Amino acid sequence: MKGQEALRPFGGNLPTAADYNRRKQTIDVVVSVAFACLAPRSQSTHKMGALTTMPPKRRRSPSSNESSSDSEPELPPAAKKELKELPWFDMRDLIVNLLQTCGPELKKYGATANVAAIIDKYPTLAHFKPLVESPQFPAQWKLLYAKAIRQKNNNLDTTTLIMQNFLDNGSNVHFFEDFPKKPKRAIDYYVAERKQPTDTVSDTARYRQAFTKDPNIQKYRDLAIQDRRRFRDELILFHTVNDYRLTDAQKAYVQKRMKTVDPDEKEKRKKAAAKSKQLTALDWFKKVNADEYEALPVEKREKRLLKAFSKLTPGELSIYEKLAQK
Repeated sequence: MKGQEALRPFGGNLPTAADYNRRKQTIDVVVSVAFACLAPRSQSTHKMGALTTMPPKRRRSPSSNESSSDSEPELPPAAKKELKELPWFDMRDLIVNLLQTCGPELKKYGATANVAAIIDKYPTLAHFKPLVESPQFPAQWKLLYAKAIRQKNNNLDTTTLIMQNFLDNGSNVHFFEDFPKKPKRAIDYYVAERKQPTDTVSDTARYRQAFTKDPNIQKYRDLAIQDRRRFRDELILFHTVNDYRLTDAQKAYVQKRMKTVDPDEKEKRKKAAAKSKQLTALDWFKKVNADEYEALPVEKREKRLLKAFSKLTPGELSIYEKLAQK
């Protein structure tokens, strides 16, 4: 009897089949409502105690290439149309033949080099002339390049080669850390001294126009010379500290910048150039007698002057030689 008492949850009587059915329906309704609250509305339906749950659609996880390309801007519609009209087979054959025929020489040229001029050097590439000399080719070349360098069209090997090419380029060393700040020009100091927060572009242009007429211009030139010396000294330090990890191209670029930016070297070059342009005795003779034979053609006039110079007496010649020595 104790076992039977424990089985009487329905008013003390033993449960009948109808009791079990009602209890089952109640549990089904509770479970259905619970699932309906938890599941997304678009994926679940509830019918009187019965729940039909639509399984969520499985989404393929994007690959690394796909996820990185999502952030890339789409080409404009006009560019997409032009892409379809590209002579794809001819462009592919041109690039393959350029690599096979020119090889290492291509490294000497920038990305915007005239491909037609390179083709002219190689008779075996002459059949590509109609393609590269067409008016549309420069735009087609740029468009193909823009499409080719998109991340989704490259693997890591190609991407690292492109970045290495950029980083090893001598002129790009100015992006590297600790590379000295570019020196200011005299006009930069002049404009900075006068510029106000409320100035417009036209105000700045007005300052620049006034720069060459300012009587105190030498003051700003001296400031620029000081800053060029600062830049030169910092370049020397940068080159010394990073010598072990700079490429040959980067070292050559830094060394060239040292010479071109150095105001003292610039003054030496000016004096050397002036000395090389120093007038000779013959130049002075031509200058003094510039009106002679003026009506004659240049070539004949030069011959007459040279003949007259050769007939000068030692005393006359010494006059022009003394002028040349000054």
